[in-house]
Amino acid sequence: MADVTVTLSFNDSDGPAAHSRAYRWLLRALALWNCLMMRAWGMVPASASIADSLLYSRGIRYGTPRRQEFLDAKAILRRRWADCGPLAAWRVAELWCTGQRGPWKFAPWVGGADFRIYSRPVGPDNVRLYHCQVRNKPLIQRGPKGPVLVPGKIEDPSRLLGMKAVA
Repeated sequence: MADVTVTLSFNDSDGPAAHSRAYRWLLRALALWNCLMMRAWGMVPASASIADSLLYSRGIRYGTPRRQEFLDAKAILRRRWADCGPLAAWRVAELWCTGQRGPWKFAPWVGGADFRIYSRPVGPDNVRLYHCQVRNKPLIQRGPKGPVLVPGKIEDPSRLLGMKAVA
């Protein structure tokens, strides 16, 4: 099996919004890959429930790598741990594979499960620390004045798999 390395270059002037957008698109691509491979490998969970999630039932733990890595589900299974991004990409892929997709197959995050990314400056150099969570599919419910869009529940695979504190 061949590994693929992607190198992205950012200018400090790009700012955190540009970095978050790039991070979200990389995670979406990784989640799409995971979804395709989960189907090929027979790893699609029975439902979107946390109880049926293979991510949470395979002994995977949260860990911090020396450098940012975007591992697919199979690589995480081999290693037994990953950072917040790859863990969230695995979970989003499970949600997409079990029906939490939007109406467009080419963009399942539109109206489906997606990523919540935030950052904060840390240390004397104000280097940005990013954290990634899963935003479950929003729901449309009946309200007193018509349909109401209810934001999706936030799920944090890193916290559920051993991260001590939120970034």
